Formats: sequence, structure tokens, C-alpha cells
Amino acid sequence: MESKVMDLDRSKNCDGRNYSGCTIVSKNYFAYALTLRNSFLKNHPDGAFHILIVDTKDETFKVDDGVAITWVEDLNIPNFTSYAIRYDILELNTNVKPTFLLMLLEKYKKVTYIDPDIKIFCPLDIIFDRLNDHSIVLTPHIVSPIIDSMKPGEVDFLINGQFNLGFIGVNDSEQAIEMLRWWQARCLEQGYNEPAQGLFVDQKWINLVPCIFSGVYIEKSLGCNMAYWNLHERLLGQKDNEWVVNATEPLYFFHFSGLLLNEENDISKYQNRFDLVQRPDLKIIFAAYRQELRDNGHLKFQKIKYGFATFSDGKYISSVSRRLYRISEFPITRDNPFLVGSEFYKFCKSNNLFANPSGAKSYNSYNTNHNDIRLKIIRYGMKIAFLLLGVEKYQLLLKYMIYIASIRNQRDIFK
Repeated sequence: MESKVMDLDRSKNCDGRNYSGCTIVSKNYFAYALTLRNSFLKNHPDGAFHILIVDTKDETFKVDDGVAITWVEDLNIPNFTSYAIRYDILELNTNVKPTFLLMLLEKYKKVTYIDPDIKIFCPLDIIFDRLNDHSIVLTPHIVSPIIDSMKPGEVDFLINGQFNLGFIGVNDSEQAIEMLRWWQARCLEQGYNEPAQGLFVDQKWINLVPCIFSGVYIEKSLGCNMAYWNLHERLLGQKDNEWVVNATEPLYFFHFSGLLLNEENDISKYQNRFDLVQRPDLKIIFAAYRQELRDNGHLKFQKIKYGFATFSDGKYISSVSRRLYRISEFPITRDNPFLVGSEFYKFCKSNNLFANPSGAKSYNSYNTNHNDIRLKIIRYGMKIAFLLLGVEKYQLLLKYMIYIASIRNQRDIFK
């Protein structure tokens, strides 16, 4: 089912400005959005900036006058609650991106989406000028090889996507509109965070964009989207009191992805290549950015609970139940699945699918303790399986486990 959007009237600009930046957050991340907004408008005083809040609509949520916000429920996505319940907070925040961009292109000739954990350091003329001659501007994760064995490596970009969708620039051309509608349909229906299945929310789809659509420009400037994943090729310095990369290019924007606010020497929780002791060139901007987040109220905002995390009675929705929502027994309808009386709530109750609010410890390739007794038990069980099945059937088992690792492929288990 493709979500329809209205035909765009691009003959006028409602507020007199022809370009805008935008970002998407839930309420607990709002300090990041304010920090980004301030840096964007400081460098683009004649531009506009819009914030989409992916959370339950709350009229008591106070923002400063002049901050343009849109609630996700006002994007007019058909049967929106079915998407809010099937996707977790990361997935939903990313998967409504093309819909938000389509909405903004009704007002502006050029729009840049920028992740909330980015800060702008100088005017993005390099991007907006590209959009005079190109419909879409993308930034790759890396522009030179990685030669060490640290994380992330080149294989991670093959898995998660070669372009970082913390940034994208589009104009109001027919090519960009066509791409956004294509992307919107894929995000809303298949925007899962399932790398083993070839899916990584909105980002992995963009690998196809330069092949399918015309007017795509790949911006390889070292000053665009500097982040933990490309620090092997970029060194920060100062020239005439301005930040420069590799002593040659302005720092346009830095992506503080995976920042840990209270870990002063850490660069990102998603990498193990550098820290700020090894990279003193980054210390000043990281310290300043952490302080800006505090000044913009992050300690207050981070306590706000995600509105789509629970059913109407406060019981937490598990990641397993979110995936099971798509099984055939629960077709998309206009009924609100968050309500206690819904068929989906009854299904979760009867199958003990409510989540523990404290949650399980999050393991990933950066923090896994391979001496954990639970992992040892799993490895022992796999060894027994190998001895019982033999090498050929064991290989078939592993292939099947890749498939069954997606809960969406486990519907027979939960019938």
C-alpha cells in the first residue's frame, strides 16, 4: 500500500523564502533539534527551518516562539497508527523522512534534511548551489579506503548503506518528487532495521537512487558530513578562526552520531577507532557541542517518554509484538491498535508479549562480552547441533537461521 500525498503546488512560496532546512526528532531528543536549528539559522538568516516531532501530539509541549514544528500525526499518512505500532522509535523517525520532505517542497524550492545530532559550522552554499543544477544531493560515508580492522569498516557500509541519510538535499523538480514518492512507499512499507535481511530503515534504499533516478549529485567534499565513520580520512584544524578539514576545505557540518553526553573522551558509541585523547583536534567542538545540548535543555527533554512506546493502559509494546503486527491475522485497518480493546492488544496479552520497561541490555558488535555465560550456552548448543547434523545440514541450518532471524518470518510460530 503506497501512502498518497497531495499534488504539489510549487508555483508560490508561502513565507517568501525559497529554501529550508529540516530535521526529525521525538520529544526526548528535542534539545538536539534546537541546537541544529540555531546553527542552521545562524548561517542562513534568510532561510527557514522546520522540526517534525515523531511522538504523540501534545499541546502542552512548549517551544519558543518562532520555532516551526509539525507533529507526525499532521502529515496525513493514511492509517498512521498502523505504522506507529509496527515500527520502533528509530524506524518511525527515519521512515517518515520522505513524507516530511514532500510536505516542505509544497512551500520551498530547495530543502535539506539534516539529522538532529548535526551542527552547521558555515553556510551550506555548496549544497544549495548544487541544487540549482541537480535534483538530489547525497553524501557518502567515506571517500577513501579504510585499511585497519577497527569499527566501522567497509563491510559495515556494505551492510548499512554507502550514503549517510543523516543528510539529503532535494529541490522541487519532477525528478526529486518522483524519487521522494518512490522512497516514501519503500520506507512506509519496508523500513525495518533488519540488516541481515538487507534492510536498514530509510538509508539502505538510497543505494539504488543514483542508478534509478537522474539528477543525482554525490557530494564528496571532506567538509560535508564529517563524522566518526570518516575520521580516518579527515583531520580538523583552524584557519583564520574558522574550522577547516585537512587544512583545505571548510567544515560545513559535523555529525555527532552516537554521542554519549557524559563520556567526555568518547567520540561515538558506534565506533572503536578513536577517542578524543587520540584525536585532540576534535576536543573543542565536542566540548562545545555537549555544552550547547545542556544549555538547550537536554537533561529535561531526555526524561520525556516516547508516546508510541506503550498501549493506552501504559503496558510497553515489545519489539517482537511490533513485528508480529504485520502478520495476516492483523490486517491494516482504521482501528487504533494502541487501545486496550483492540484485537492486537488482546493478542499481545494472550501471548505474553508485553515488554519489560527496563528492557534487555543492548548488545552490538562494539560491546558484546563473548565470555557472557548466556553466549557460551548458545555456542555449546550450536556445537551439539553441528555434531548431530553434520557439516552439510549444519550449513543449511545456518542459512535458515538468517531467514528466521526476522520475526516477520516467524508467523507460524505465533499462530
